[in-house]
Amino acid sequence: MNKYEVYSTISLPVSIEVNANSKEHAMMIAQYKMNEMIVKEIKVQITTLNNQKVKPTVHDWNIDIDCTHEEDVTA
Repeated sequence: MNKYEVYSTISLPVSIEVNANSKEHAMMIAQYKMNEMIVKEIKVQITTLNNQKVKPTVHDWNIDIDCTHEEDVTA
């Protein structure tokens, strides 16, 4: 039996929480934290419905900041 490496693309929207003074400041902090030039590696683990774990190799990535949502922390 031969071994094959199958390439695919996964679109995976993610979010991180940051503390900031404004939406612009939050986006700047997030942009820095997720800057492609300082991210060492990205790990992905997929769990199937029968609990099988699949850990694909991430060959490349692109990080775009799309939007910011403010949470009310005055409670």
